[in-house]
Amino acid sequence: MHYKDNPTFPKDFLWGASSSAWQVEGAVAEDGRAPAIIDLNSKKKKPYADNSIASDHYHFYKEDVQLMKEAG
Repeated sequence: MHYKDNPTFPKDFLWGASSSAWQVEGAVAEDGRAPAIIDLNSKKKKPYADNSIASDHYHFYKEDVQLMKEAG
């Protein structure tokens, strides 16, 4: 059977996720971090979101790792 005839994922298909640092990092002005181009773009260009408001993995990495563990 061709995929076009049965557009489903195989039973052993593994889903994943990804992000880029500016989307999750947070802490844009802490511990000696200098501004990056994305910091400037996110404040001036649309549709970029202000990356100073992020998922804040910098401060919540322990909780994030626990969530990843729970998700398998």
